[in-house]
Order: sequence, then C-alpha cells, then structure tokens
Amino acid sequence: MLTVRLIAGFDPQPVIFSRNFSLNLNAKIMERSPIIVTTSPKVHEIKVQGVKTIILENGYSLKEALTQLFAKHKINSILLEGGADLVRAFLKEGLIDEMQLIVSPKTFGTGLPLFDEEAESIFENSFDLTHSEKLGNDTLKIYRKKS
Repeated sequence: MLTVRLIAGFDPQPVIFSRNFSLNLNAKIMERSPIIVTTSPKVHEIKVQGVKTIILENGYSLKEALTQLFAKHKINSILLEGGADLVRAFLKEGLIDEMQLIVSPKTFGTGLPLFDEEAESIFENSFDLTHSEKLGNDTLKIYRKKS
C-alpha cells in the first residue's frame, strides 16, 4: 500500500495511471486521496472525496503526465509499482532512472513478461547492475541508468 512503516515520515502521494479509467472505486487506495491520470472523460463521474484527476486530452503520454504532476502537485519523483505494461511504457519513454527487481525462484500462475523484445533491448543497453543482495530465497537486483 506504499506507506511509511519503519521510520517516521509522511506516506507518499499515490498516483494511479489508468488509461481507460478501469478502476475499482471501492479499493482501499481510494481512501488515500490518490491522483488519477487517465484519458477517459469518465473520470468526471468519480464521487470519491479527495481524489484528484489529471486528464490527458492529446493521447496518453507519460512524459506529459509527469509534467502535469509536477506543475499541478509538485511531484518530481515517483516510485513506480505496476504491471508489465506500465513498466514497459515508462521504460520505452526513457522515464526510469533506477530499477529494483526482486527475482524469486517461485512462479505464481501466468502473466505478462516484464520485458517484450523492444523493452529488453532498451534495458540491456541502458542500465547497469549496481547492487545484488540475497533476501532469503529471493535476490534483490538494483540497476541504474547508464550515464
């Protein structure tokens, strides 16, 4: 749920990227007054108190979304948690500076691979492994964008 637990501090501002506004408005995250970034005019139907919106009217550009997040809400850094489609989109637009991957020997069902062919090529040519650490049976790998 992206909350600060182990040290004193403020919880980060949740931002939800939903191109078509396919959201569960009863989800617990809605209690934290998220900012919703979408292209859908359906966002005007939202009645959840405290929710802010950014409507991208000229297509779904993540660079434009980040520009508006800074201009309207002074957000200049994000921690991206999402599925393969969102991660690939940020990667393809060159918007990731650091990637932390937890590699596990376990497989839970099926899903989309994190990288398609284009994203894998971008990742391999643009990032260096800077840290690797065992976390029980898992491995944390930290990659930084090449200078």
